[in-house]
Amino acid sequence: MNKISVIVPVYNVENELERCVKSICDQTYKNLEIILVDDGSTDNSGIICDELAKKDERIKVIHQKNMGMASARLTGFLKSSGRVIGFVDSDDYIESDMYEIMLTGMQNTNAEIVFCGYNSITGSRNDKRNFSESDKILDKDTALKYLANDEIKSFMCNKIYKKDILFDTDFYIGKLMEDFLCMTDIFNRCKIIFYCNAAFYNYMRRENSIMGQKKNMFEYWKACNFRLEWYRNNCPEYSFLALNRVVRVALTCFENRNLN
Repeated sequence: MNKISVIVPVYNVENELERCVKSICDQTYKNLEIILVDDGSTDNSGIICDELAKKDERIKVIHQKNMGMASARLTGFLKSSGRVIGFVDSDDYIESDMYEIMLTGMQNTNAEIVFCGYNSITGSRNDKRNFSESDKILDKDTALKYLANDEIKSFMCNKIYKKDILFDTDFYIGKLMEDFLCMTDIFNRCKIIFYCNAAFYNYMRRENSIMGQKKNMFEYWKACNFRLEWYRNNCPEYSFLALNRVVRVALTCFENRNLN
């Protein structure tokens, strides 16, 4: 069976970490390598990581100085041994059959990437976000079109990847919106991308998250411009969709007074 290496960047999430790791350990697909990368936590997160590793031999813990999420993901990626890679943010959690069903989809379609729907959870509110009403096989061109207009989200975490489709350069260390910056290049290396119609990933939205802070909307706008240039250079037939995204985010920035 293919081993899935699940990489979890950890930073000051002592109240959410056990829920996250338990949801991975309890997967119906058991051939997992769970890599917890403690990114210089100043609370008890690092200690919790070590305690969790004592309970499940599949858990590996790496402690490093604080360098940001992209660095923590890269550290886990470089230390991974699985042929398939998954990412889970440490304040989120996943449904118990996520990896079993998504890996089956990968094997049946020979896809390099499989992605699923997700639940956007804010307090007691749960909004289910699905790309399609049914499973869907996409070629690279179609997937890049949906990515350009944001119908396919750029989250690293609601996807699994064949390891050889990911490069060290996909991890934008020191940058905000790193998922948004790298996903076009990753999709561009694929022949087949498969969508699994189920909301397996539970994304916990917080006011103090990067995207939850209005001041960072300007950074998102800059990331959208970065993506626009990528489409102009690599996939110009869809650059108008990327431009539309730039304009929409700019309008939000004007409303928030992030741009003048």
